[in-house]
Amino acid sequence: MLVDLASRTFLVIVLLALGLRCAGLTFDTLWLDEGYQTIVESYGNPLPDLLNAKAQPFLYKPSKPANIDTVLANFRKVDPLCPPLYALAMNRWLTVFGGSDLALRSLSLTFSCLTVIALYLFGNLIFGAPVGMFAALLAAVSPFDIAYAQEARTYSLLILEAMLSGGSLVLFLTRPQNYATAFWAGLYIIATWALISSHYTGLFILAFEIAAGVVYSLWRRDWLLLAWVIVANLLIGLLFLPWYPLFHEAASIRTASFYVSREPSWWWPPYALFTRIPFNWIAFLAGKKVMVFAFPLYITSALFIIFGLMAAKMKATSKQAWIFVLAWCLAPALILWGLDVLESHRVIEIPRYIIGTAPAVYLLAGLGLFWMQKNQRKIFVPLLVMHCLFALANNAYAHIVHQRENWQEMAQLIEAKCKADDVIFVSQYYDIVCLDRYLTRPFKQVGVSPNMGKDQFEKVLEDLNPSQFWMLTAQEGDGIFAMIPARYYSIEDHDLGHALHLKHFVRH
Repeated sequence: MLVDLASRTFLVIVLLALGLRCAGLTFDTLWLDEGYQTIVESYGNPLPDLLNAKAQPFLYKPSKPANIDTVLANFRKVDPLCPPLYALAMNRWLTVFGGSDLALRSLSLTFSCLTVIALYLFGNLIFGAPVGMFAALLAAVSPFDIAYAQEARTYSLLILEAMLSGGSLVLFLTRPQNYATAFWAGLYIIATWALISSHYTGLFILAFEIAAGVVYSLWRRDWLLLAWVIVANLLIGLLFLPWYPLFHEAASIRTASFYVSREPSWWWPPYALFTRIPFNWIAFLAGKKVMVFAFPLYITSALFIIFGLMAAKMKATSKQAWIFVLAWCLAPALILWGLDVLESHRVIEIPRYIIGTAPAVYLLAGLGLFWMQKNQRKIFVPLLVMHCLFALANNAYAHIVHQRENWQEMAQLIEAKCKADDVIFVSQYYDIVCLDRYLTRPFKQVGVSPNMGKDQFEKVLEDLNPSQFWMLTAQEGDGIFAMIPARYYSIEDHDLGHALHLKHFVRH
């Protein structure tokens, strides 16, 4: 009967995860990274001239996805910092399911649901069924996990790969060496190769796992296990070797390519170490953005993590596995923090860059709930119910109020306001791909950027010499307004929120 109850509970959690990730899947239109990077990389089709100095009407709609060789040859032109595995997976997905917003995001949705299942299975094998169940439930309702499950980017794939990599390594290290060892070692090799082939922040996870495997083997004086660890990681390196030139290229430009930087100061390193890293752990449970009415979600998330730190005292908890999970939460973040301090960045402040530690946080919080169930029964159910309700409320808000630029509404506005021969400047130029996804007919679109400078933009205007034009700006593109010559003035302004503007200018 207990087995049946556990199976039914697990099924309910999986269905809950699926339902929450399907609900509002296409509420927000594809934003820049999805609409530009994912589309261009995964289709592998050549782009039109987005700068389009002659203002010829065009409409960019990607055609049939290219073959894998073409994708590998072209994807670096869009995103020089990421490895190609996600682009290849999306490319194959597109050939089967098509390129609608629903189809594009369904790949991440699938990865996210598989992560919930993997959390239960590995939590069960490592710590027992209750911990696996609690960890899976927390991930299922996590607004953070749901947000990335509904985004056509690599991050849901990263969480799944990190779960498979870290979970299999724990079992590989702590279980008796037999035929199953080869299975866990094989899964560790494949999952870790996929992890570092999806995003280079996976290298922080790999560095931690290598260190953990070597230290554990030496501590046990188990030379056969040490040999397993060394061979497994050598095989990962060999699998990654064909893509090493891509990594070398990305590494050579990484320092100049991150969007976040900071002024050197004495207070930032301790602040990031003692505030940002714990807050990122909380964010994995509470969400990237928590509304005021859902503020208790921060408190319940923090409590689950704190109780998870206390869970090592339980006899039912494997102390070695608990130490591994805690180190998994902390070590990759410390590596990134160290790089931030050296390079004057603040990447550690962005949770997605240490998203490979999210499965460990879910397991740690699952242990915290297990500890509460055993030791704090009076508050266990109220806190768990409160956490789930506030998580659901916070997630519901994200599907009532748009969280990104509404490109579909902008496309409808342009088609209602602009004539076929009107010039439409788009800043930044690559946002044309996002706009054209929702346009139904060609327009004279000209890509511009604040980075081109006032003189160059003035030259573009002189060459085209329009009596009137429209200026569409998004994200960091609104700097172009300061470059518009005084001979033009605005007669119409539409603000769609999230820095998405459309202005109509005419000449004096």
